[in-house]
Amino acid sequence: MIGQCGSCGSKRLLRGHMAVDGWSAPIGFHAAGASMISRRPATSLICVACADCGHVHVLAASLAALNQLWEDQSEDSLRLSE
Repeated sequence: MIGQCGSCGSKRLLRGHMAVDGWSAPIGFHAAGASMISRRPATSLICVACADCGHVHVLAASLAALNQLWEDQSEDSLRLSE
């Protein structure tokens, strides 16, 4: 996990989840070609915000899910990992 702000170096960080006002669910990472109808993201997103400068880092909550997507896409004709 992030220990200091990548912008100003502060260690005064706040953790939370990304969401949009009016939505009942947090925003997630959807893989290329994923159906937006299902609204099931591959992983949710975590935010780390700096209390000093306001810079926000966005991280995937599940590296395992991203690794699986990478494996799937590297075998796919899209070759998104190259």
